[in-house]
Amino acid sequence: MNKSNLKIFAIEARKELMEKMKTRLEILGITKNGIEKAKVIGKEVEIKGTLYPKDSYDSLIRKYKQVGYEELIEESAYTWFNRLTALAFMEANGYIEEKMIFNNGIKNEPVIIDNYYEFEFFKNLDGDLQKELHNLRDENTPNSIEKLYSILMEEKCEDLSNIMPFMFKKKGTYSDILFPTGLLMENSLLVRLREEIGAEAPIELIGWLYQYYNSEKREVVYNGSMKKSKINKEYIAPATQLFTPDWIVKYMVENSLGKLALESTGINENLKDNWKYYIDSEKEENSEKIKIEDIKILDPAMGSGHILVYAFDLLFEMYENLGWSTKESILSILKNNLYGLEIDERAGQLASFALMMKAREKFSRLFSVLKREEDFKLNTLIIEESNSLSERIKNRIEANNLNNLNKIIEDFKDAKEYGSILKLESIDKEILERESNILKESFYNNEQETLIFNEDEMIIDINEELELIENLIKQHTIMTDKFDITVTNPPYMGNSRMNGILKEYIDKNYSDVKSDLFAVFFIKCGEITKRKGYLAFMSPFVWMFIKSYEELRKIFIEGKTISSLIQLEYSGFEDATVPICTFVLQNSYTDKKGEYIRLSDFKGAKNQPIKTLEAVKNPNCNWRFQAKQKDFVKIPGSPIAYWVSDKIREIFEKNQKLGDIGEAKQGLATADNNRFLRLWNEVNYNKIGYNISNSQEALESKKKWFPYNKGGEFRKWYGNQEYLVNWENDGYEIKNFYDEKGKLRSRPQNTEYYFKESISWTDITSSGNSFRYYSNGFLYDVTGMSYFIDESKQKNLLGILNNKLIYVITKILNPTLHLQIGDLVKVPYFIIKNEKFNILVKQNIDISKEEWDSRETSWDFEKLSLIDGKDLKSAYENYCNHWRDNFVQLHKNEEELNRLFIEIYDLQDEMDEKVAFEDITILKKEATIIQIDNSITKEFSSESEKYLYDRGVSLEFNKDELVKQFLSYAVGCIMGRYSINKSGLIIANSNDILELSENKFIIKGTDGEIRQEIESKFLPDEFGVIPITDEKDFLNDIVEKVKEFTKFVYEEESLKDNLNFIAEALGNKDNKPAEEIIRTYFIKDFYADHLQRYQKRPIYWLMNSGKKNAFSCLFYMHRYEPLTVARVRADYLIPYQEMLENKRKFIERQLSDDDISAKEKKNIEKQLKELDTLLKELREYANEVKHIVEQKIPLDLDDGVNVNYEKLGVILKKR
Repeated sequence: MNKSNLKIFAIEARKELMEKMKTRLEILGITKNGIEKAKVIGKEVEIKGTLYPKDSYDSLIRKYKQVGYEELIEESAYTWFNRLTALAFMEANGYIEEKMIFNNGIKNEPVIIDNYYEFEFFKNLDGDLQKELHNLRDENTPNSIEKLYSILMEEKCEDLSNIMPFMFKKKGTYSDILFPTGLLMENSLLVRLREEIGAEAPIELIGWLYQYYNSEKREVVYNGSMKKSKINKEYIAPATQLFTPDWIVKYMVENSLGKLALESTGINENLKDNWKYYIDSEKEENSEKIKIEDIKILDPAMGSGHILVYAFDLLFEMYENLGWSTKESILSILKNNLYGLEIDERAGQLASFALMMKAREKFSRLFSVLKREEDFKLNTLIIEESNSLSERIKNRIEANNLNNLNKIIEDFKDAKEYGSILKLESIDKEILERESNILKESFYNNEQETLIFNEDEMIIDINEELELIENLIKQHTIMTDKFDITVTNPPYMGNSRMNGILKEYIDKNYSDVKSDLFAVFFIKCGEITKRKGYLAFMSPFVWMFIKSYEELRKIFIEGKTISSLIQLEYSGFEDATVPICTFVLQNSYTDKKGEYIRLSDFKGAKNQPIKTLEAVKNPNCNWRFQAKQKDFVKIPGSPIAYWVSDKIREIFEKNQKLGDIGEAKQGLATADNNRFLRLWNEVNYNKIGYNISNSQEALESKKKWFPYNKGGEFRKWYGNQEYLVNWENDGYEIKNFYDEKGKLRSRPQNTEYYFKESISWTDITSSGNSFRYYSNGFLYDVTGMSYFIDESKQKNLLGILNNKLIYVITKILNPTLHLQIGDLVKVPYFIIKNEKFNILVKQNIDISKEEWDSRETSWDFEKLSLIDGKDLKSAYENYCNHWRDNFVQLHKNEEELNRLFIEIYDLQDEMDEKVAFEDITILKKEATIIQIDNSITKEFSSESEKYLYDRGVSLEFNKDELVKQFLSYAVGCIMGRYSINKSGLIIANSNDILELSENKFIIKGTDGEIRQEIESKFLPDEFGVIPITDEKDFLNDIVEKVKEFTKFVYEEESLKDNLNFIAEALGNKDNKPAEEIIRTYFIKDFYADHLQRYQKRPIYWLMNSGKKNAFSCLFYMHRYEPLTVARVRADYLIPYQEMLENKRKFIERQLSDDDISAKEKKNIEKQLKELDTLLKELREYANEVKHIVEQKIPLDLDDGVNVNYEKLGVILKKR
């Protein structure tokens, strides 16, 4: 079974069948716009000259009016997909003799076309129909053979409806006249179905086909047009159904049904040796004996029946062990033991079919036996609604005072919205059946009664309605029954995606567990399971830990017994990135220890069953645990932290919590970050208020933008300081940000904590916890959660929070990918009274701050360290040595902090001091940790190099990244953003005015005030505009300016070596001239690197002519003025275009040279062609530039790059 091919087939089959259904409906005069009236001729109707059975046509019209055009197409498509798949499955396994799907390997047509007359179902047909079939075969045209096949299919479906009415209907239903055409063609759906089913199809193929068939509908809900919409009842099933992995099904069934049977039925203990996933645990003492035929097992969200099919296998073993015959075992299992509920008709059909196939696998005479069984029906139900019942039948019920029938009709209105979670009052089945008989008699005993009539332009068949009422009675009986075992993989749907009807129902009836539909199922299943019975689930594991499920945990801990639980690794479920667990509960509290298996350390879906089996066989492995659930309440929030040691529990019990000694706060939710947030380099620097102490100071500063803590990447100690928020006039604009209905959109909460020093952390914890120090002056975001404590305790606490134990503790409180405020306040508070500890923390902050500020993207950046040295190579080596030392020091410090913590709190049995090098959060861009073989003795240039070597790693610096940082800084100095002769920002405001003199430049404000005065021989470009072309065509050519910068920074005689060093770092594999490599980098790659460095908010903007890069020119955003584009056009673009045109004329003249060879001529023609391409691009670009020039577009830097870039967007390189 190739799942990839199966998925492709199922998706394509759905599309193809839906198209066929549309075509068929159109032939029948039915479109989304309405129905073309048919002519009634006795028991037939005529449509466009063709006759069809009237009962089938009436059924089709009823269906159309009940569900609508789109859903009719969906239903009829999957009905035939199910039937064709079912026939193919039965044929492949030899369960039916007829070959309705498979061919003989020679002809494309199914074998039934040639040998239909041999089979019993044909012999039971009336003579006229037999004769018609023979005539069609003899005619032997494509149309006659297709008609023959459709009739044979209709009759075989009729034949199978006696034993499988859930899948194959008797004649007279709408599906008869919607049989898909074209199945006998080459490469048709039928041909592909044969290939996918194969010679011998396993039963789980049914489930996979179901999931894959629905995958496109599921995709619409989660990634398509309904991504942000509420999920209506038509989409609940495809949105929430996931095929339960086989090993989890076995675990759930073996540890619920298997456990109950061992305790209560008298089966042989040795049977459990066949159950690979059975976990031995404390047995239930003095359990009541149960007859095997009395055990009732329910799957209330049965999907395609995977769980029930495996339960069948186990039950069959048990019956055999108790001495039952095969026939009696099979019939008893189907009649007495297995129950299922499902809202999706397609899934329900497949579940019932899968059970029948499992029974047929065990008992070859099943079909013939079932034909003789009276009123045999499976207990696997597709939940039906009462909505379609006619007013006539409702009035009759009311007139006869059939109150109980009336009650269930009311209860089952919109039943598919709620499915199995419906809360129903128990009504005696005999009373309902008696009222049903009274209703039937009221119709059948009245000779004047018309059983088929027209209501609201729809043909109503009272017999169909009475049959629906019978089904509702059985549905009610099952849904109000009590079960010994409930096993399910419930639907997962968060409260935010629920439609209004479902959400209101859950709020009213399941208010304690309303966060997700799966939690509602937990409660409902507990209500319908007997007190000593078992429940087994597969679900997201968030219920075990997060705050919104605290009440659910309380219900489980106080009122149930967790018999066993397996927690999968985060990506351990193949078909969805949902963190999963599977577990078994006894439906009453006992003091027994639970068995737990933790797979968190084993990556990937394939490892989950392997490691589970190892744990089942070896209870002493280090990922299997025992725990008493009453111990869970010792930890705040009662997380199901089964792996926690007594020592950790003691810490939770004795220590104060962080919530007791400080304040953890969520910050500002702007409701529109694009409007209110900026990266700091987007706006005018003089509008930013740094180091503000409080709101009053911020208000008085008259500044608009203030530092904003937005969380950010995994980084410890210091950093992630790059955003600003518009808090002008005490946040007036944000505080008054209303929607069109007058509702405040923003949420400026906890404002009294704004601008205070804090410890903050990254919400996403997939790489580990990362706590950072923030000085005063920051506002903070909802994802930049912050903790406020007395300043004297702050650094000490930061050292503790970045400790390994705190990560362990936070993962106990919430092992999902998030660390929320509610989790942090429950963390035990520790204090280390050791001065060395505080010194190490301070050093870690200092190292991390120095590293953060070493990049130009920090607002505290002063100058690039690579300019310190006699040449670039030595500066690079100095950089590597300095930062290798710092990296090692940080690593030593973190391990020493762990060691001190372990020693003071006696935690040697809980953790060691080791810190992975990957968890040192500096130099993530500039260096890579490489694993090395350290078995060979070698010399070292520094202690830090030896330190790393002894631990089997090397810190390899990324020379290309560092050289790119050098080139970016060079461009900054050329543009006037920085100066070699003065630290920090120079020109960073749109109203900065540059005045140049020979060895000096001055920056003034518009009022003439001198803002900066710098003595320097290296002067910035007069207008902050630098052309980038294929050759040195302008005095301020980019490569020439970089050379000039490099000469100025280092000694002139080292220029060649420095350029070669740059070229080598950029990747000079072909040993080209260094200047050519540098030029190519600026033409092709510099801007992409710049965009990445500045998170697609560039400060240098690239005017670019197009794909051929015929012309490019950088300008500095902060020096932009409405005439900048005109200057580029006049000084560079037009002159460059003229240069190329002159160059073309010069080359073209060479063609007239008499001495030119054929090879030279070919080369010249190639050059001309290339020039023509470039000139074409240039001319088109020049027109676009001219259009922008005429507009004289101003920029307001407060609007940010996203807005401003679009104003010039057509002439700029796409971001």
